[in-house]
Amino acid sequence: MTGLPGVRGAYGRAMATHTAQMPVIAGPLPGRPTGRAQALAAAVAVLRDDPDTDTVRALVELASLEVSAGSPAADASSAEALVLGQNLVVDEATLAGLFETRGLQLNFAGLSPQAAAYYRESARLAERAGDPVRLGRSLYNLSDAVTGTDPAAGAEAARAAERHSQDGAGAVGTGWPSGEVDDG
Repeated sequence: MTGLPGVRGAYGRAMATHTAQMPVIAGPLPGRPTGRAQALAAAVAVLRDDPDTDTVRALVELASLEVSAGSPAADASSAEALVLGQNLVVDEATLAGLFETRGLQLNFAGLSPQAAAYYRESARLAERAGDPVRLGRSLYNLSDAVTGTDPAAGAEAARAAERHSQDGAGAVGTGWPSGEVDDG
């Protein structure tokens, strides 16, 4: 598989597998994302006083909603969640999700090379944690971030995403948001 048609094919297959798994990965979200974001922001404000993994979870959920909405606050909350997760020494699967969310924010902000670095680290951590679903998503996002400047690397990441997404097709998601939010 070489050239642009090969990249498009691998990317399309990885995206189809990824999209088919979204209910397993993120689960349905309420139809009122603004209200959910406000509730999460209130929870984060309370949880910051004595931060723990619940604080990390609330921050990454808030960051995911903000990223999807294009909120200017997404940069700060995705960075804060990642720093707090590292300071609390969360497990590798959780840390992989934090890197992925930060990568989504950077990619949406047009900082694809930085986003790619975060996606690579997310993929590395997901692989070490034995999480094929997260690994597939991280590689899918990596493909998206690099294909414009390096089609061969994009195709390679898309093929790997497709393989890992298929490996995790029957797996239950980690419960951590992926950054994709359904406004439905």
